[in-house]
Amino acid sequence: MWKRSLLDVKVKRGADVGSDHHSTTADIKLKLRANGKNTRSWKQFDIEKLKESNVRKEYTTLIRNRFRILENLNDEDDTETTDDKWGEISEIFTKCAEESIGFKQKQKHKDWITPRTWDNIIIRRETKKKLNEAKSQRLKERYQLEHSQIHRNVNRMVRNDKRANMDSLAEKAEEAANKGEKGNLYKITKIICGKNTASSNIHVKDKLGNLLTSENEQEQRWTEHFSELLNRPTPTELPIIAENNNELEISIEPPEMNEIIPAIKSIRNGKSPGNDNLNAELFKLEPVIDWIMRQTTANTPRDIRWGTFTTLENLDFADDLAFI
Repeated sequence: MWKRSLLDVKVKRGADVGSDHHSTTADIKLKLRANGKNTRSWKQFDIEKLKESNVRKEYTTLIRNRFRILENLNDEDDTETTDDKWGEISEIFTKCAEESIGFKQKQKHKDWITPRTWDNIIIRRETKKKLNEAKSQRLKERYQLEHSQIHRNVNRMVRNDKRANMDSLAEKAEEAANKGEKGNLYKITKIICGKNTASSNIHVKDKLGNLLTSENEQEQRWTEHFSELLNRPTPTELPIIAENNNELEISIEPPEMNEIIPAIKSIRNGKSPGNDNLNAELFKLEPVIDWIMRQTTANTPRDIRWGTFTTLENLDFADDLAFI
């Protein structure tokens, strides 16, 4: 930034920042380099709502109804490719998730502050405005005394709200630990410890354990560490690895039902969605498994069929499906 980049400066005397200093704004002229557009502009679904029974039931009903419509369309059209079928399936998941689950909403900063505290913050802001606009010394002294009292009350209420929020987070962490929910426990622990953002303040020590404070010493220590780690001497004896002449039996046939169902159930929860913006939790519900079973057993040569009403026509082969 150069001296000529500063175009104008203004003092905001009415800003309520809880300090004796006034906020300032400045108009700065900068030349920025374009970094390209962000290709990912979609919103993520609020998967946490699937834990609610009414939302999960609504989503399940929508998925089941739309799959029945899709089955009727597939019976009429046999020229669809795999990509066309996946396009229809992903569209069904997306529309059902939009109607029943919805997207994640942007959370407010410091949402643990109660409405009563926010009302007092607004009163403090209005008192600060009156103090700045007062002309006589008598009014300034009165508003200053009033502002100081309200400011102490706001600080006390904010401390109480933060303490109550910490107690609530501790109870949620204890509950998550009892239920074995390690993901939620890790997130809550990060919030309590105040480690929501990555920190660049990394302590670097030398070989003797002394803390290095200057940047040059830290850079030299990093250089020394990686030089010793990567520059290894050539081994004197090379390992003898025998060639394996046995051919592996790898099936190139389409996946079977006993491979598809465990693959779907083994997908880990709590992961970011891919390019289709569909989370793993959306696929692991009962209607999805039911639809896959009906599709994979509809035309089997052993006369097995998973019907619309979830019945097996050949009960002698039911033991083979017990893993489901």
